[in-house]
Amino acid sequence: MTVPLAASQFTKPQAAREGIPTMFDVFLHPGFMIAGLALVSAPIIIHLINRMRFKRVRWAAMEFLLKSQKRNRRRLIIEQLILLALRCLLIALAGFLVARFVGNIINTESSTLHLVVLDDTLSMNDRWKEEGDEKKAFDVARQRVRQLAKDAATANSPQRMKVVTLSNLENVIFSERLNDQSLADLGKKLDDVRPSLLHVKPAEAVKWAREQVGAAQEPQRYLHFVSDLRDADWSGADADALAQEVDGLTGTGTRVLLLDVAHPYRSEKQPVALHHDNMGITDLRPETRFAAEGMPVQFTVTIHNYSAAERKAVFLETRVNGEVRFEATQPVDVKVGETKHTFMIGFNKPGYNQVAVTLQGEDAGVEADNTRIAVVEVRKQVPVLMVDGSEANPNVQKDSYYVATVLGVAKGYTAVQKTARDLDDLDLDPYPCVYLLNVATLGEKAIKRLEDYVTRGGRVAFFVGDKVRAGHYNEALYKNGQGLFPVPLAARPTDKLETDEKVKRLFENQYQVYLRDPDHPIFREAAQAKYREVFKFLLIDQYWPALPRFQWNADPNKVKELVTLPNRKSLEDYRFRAAELNNQVPVGDEKHEKYRPALEVHRRAVRDSLAGDALFTLGNALERLLNDRGNPADLTKFPDLKEFWDLPENQKLRNELNALRETVQYGDPLVLTNRFGKGQVVAFLTTAGRAWNDWAGGCPASWTYPMTILDLQKWLTGTGEESNYNVGDPLEVVVDAGRYEPKASVEYQPPPTAPKGEGAAAEPARGDRIPLKDLAGATKDTTLTFSFADARQPGVYFLKLQPKPAPGQAATDPEERAYVYNVDTENEGDLKRASKESVERSGGAGERGRVMLVTPDMGLREHVAPKRKDASETPWLYLVILMVLIVEQALAVHLSFHLKGGESMLPPMMRGGGQPAAAAEAA
Repeated sequence: MTVPLAASQFTKPQAAREGIPTMFDVFLHPGFMIAGLALVSAPIIIHLINRMRFKRVRWAAMEFLLKSQKRNRRRLIIEQLILLALRCLLIALAGFLVARFVGNIINTESSTLHLVVLDDTLSMNDRWKEEGDEKKAFDVARQRVRQLAKDAATANSPQRMKVVTLSNLENVIFSERLNDQSLADLGKKLDDVRPSLLHVKPAEAVKWAREQVGAAQEPQRYLHFVSDLRDADWSGADADALAQEVDGLTGTGTRVLLLDVAHPYRSEKQPVALHHDNMGITDLRPETRFAAEGMPVQFTVTIHNYSAAERKAVFLETRVNGEVRFEATQPVDVKVGETKHTFMIGFNKPGYNQVAVTLQGEDAGVEADNTRIAVVEVRKQVPVLMVDGSEANPNVQKDSYYVATVLGVAKGYTAVQKTARDLDDLDLDPYPCVYLLNVATLGEKAIKRLEDYVTRGGRVAFFVGDKVRAGHYNEALYKNGQGLFPVPLAARPTDKLETDEKVKRLFENQYQVYLRDPDHPIFREAAQAKYREVFKFLLIDQYWPALPRFQWNADPNKVKELVTLPNRKSLEDYRFRAAELNNQVPVGDEKHEKYRPALEVHRRAVRDSLAGDALFTLGNALERLLNDRGNPADLTKFPDLKEFWDLPENQKLRNELNALRETVQYGDPLVLTNRFGKGQVVAFLTTAGRAWNDWAGGCPASWTYPMTILDLQKWLTGTGEESNYNVGDPLEVVVDAGRYEPKASVEYQPPPTAPKGEGAAAEPARGDRIPLKDLAGATKDTTLTFSFADARQPGVYFLKLQPKPAPGQAATDPEERAYVYNVDTENEGDLKRASKESVERSGGAGERGRVMLVTPDMGLREHVAPKRKDASETPWLYLVILMVLIVEQALAVHLSFHLKGGESMLPPMMRGGGQPAAAAEAA
């Protein structure tokens, strides 16, 4: 007998713990007990009634028969009781056979809920060739859901199924009881579902299932997660959070079946599955978001090769506004891991220009991550807002003069000069960036405007000078680490260097500034090895020191030092510690014998530096000790010390020596950045002009000044997180409520090779836009917020804002802002699949545990509608019934009256209804 679905998967004690009704529960129910006893007692009642049918009449002839019968009475009674018991047993066995049908009809608590989450994220677009046809993992997933529903419908108890997609858990595709009609409806609805291009974590599916289970009436519950089960989701940084969610779900008695649909297909006994190789573009970044007409812009494209083999001559196609740009279309060698490739493009079309790059020739894997787009806004002149608080004198120009001159020579930029007071009422949105040069103080309104501007993604550059009021900066701009300015300032700037000191420093062959982050865009070009030596001649005569680093309260993950001045303290402060650590270098250790030649040289150099009086010589000696790579041509005499310091036993000493080196070499910070909201702030703690240094002219390093200012300008107008989103990310734009109407609209422009996914719009003509939605803004205080959460396709989304007209003037044209959306290649491009061990964990008692990986070669029916035999289906039961029936019939014949051979029937007078015949029958 097949018991209710999930109940058949547990032992009786376990089923009782889970609250699952069994066949024994049906028998022990009071109602069924009474009905069963009534049926079993039927033969006894019939026998008693039959005994009372006739009136006993004494008859002389029968007295003889009765006396004869008394001699055999005990034997007859035992035989009749046996016959009665056999007939009662037959009724009980018949009831045992039909109990499961009665239980399934009456006991509604045996129904099952199947929660099906269909993974439709970007990686489910994984494609391959099979028997000449192209297939996708998502197509296999839909077929598995159909088969799952068909198999579940064969169960003997009610089965209800609810189907959703991982990218849209709120939209229920199917929610019905399974039968022939609903199975057909499910098939039609699945045909209409398409994979999305989003990235959603599997933990979201489990959270949704827990909510559904909490409101479910069915006692038996399954979560079926139909997915490619990528390793990044099940063993990455979020694996622990996912495991906790799964444990919480299985703790409710819900079983989790993980249906693997990826190709190559995994077998049941295969712990680790193969996967398809894939390449994808993870980033496309222009050096600036704003460009002047005709000005070339450098783009950096990052390609990630997730396979184990290098790919040669992969063709990279570049399009601008749908037109192929052959000067930037070229083959690229793609190494394993990340490959960065740069190209230059010039723009002549004013307005927003969409740039798209596409990898060609990938036959398998995910196609949608082969295309990535960016946007560059082209203007005749790019306005740069400059607020200058310095004063010109006969010897030195204002600070803004030097910056504006460099930008003017580069062409394409125009400096807009304003005062600090103008910032109180100035709209900053039209300006790609802001320079604050030697500004003494800023009003509260100006600071609020600057904070809002940077929070929304703007960038600001500070240069200090003699007009700066440190107390105001610390209180109003630093705000104990919560403001725009990255560091708190000391009470006053340093004194200018004396002439003798300047001459001494120029000839000490020591770096006058240290570039701490040579990969940062502002100093990337100047930090190249062929240019770096020139910074030995860049003297900073005067600067504004920051307070000691231990007094900084800013987030170290947001504040970064880009340039640091050398430490000018006395060597005596570090002599003892340096000698102590130098003596700990294991020169005489036999196991490090191969490194002894280099260690002895550098230990002697450190010791010699301690005999002098120049602190920088100690720093240089420590740096060479830690970073000497030796001579590959003769490693016997010149071994590689990096290998030595990488040994586990040398880690502690290396860290201590490196900490000492940094302390000895680095002094006060000179250039710092601070991430504020979606934007960035950079602070130079010296002047932009020649008042405190000769960088802008008059020293051997002056030629790096225009190089750095141009790189600074490109960084200030560069692409940040504020203009590049992953599909599915919500967009929230905050504007000035006094300047814009509380209504806006969104338009969409797809890339020239738009991937197809859920919600894909009709293919527009090249460059055309598709109107999507009108938005109503939410007003709060002086701000207006527009929210948009329907960006489910890659492309450019344009937010059109309506400015408020000035009094007495007509309405102006809408202002546009462009936001780029791309697929999340970083989280979806790696198709490596999770191992069986990482996804299948024991989540509770049971034959297979609560979490199980289901591979394509495993049948679904045995898991969702098992047909396990019980006592009602065993052939021995039917054999017992047959034997009981035979014995009952034989005993009944034996106890009944039959004439034997040679015996004549009674005389007619005895059969004619007379008294003797009636008395005989009564007897």
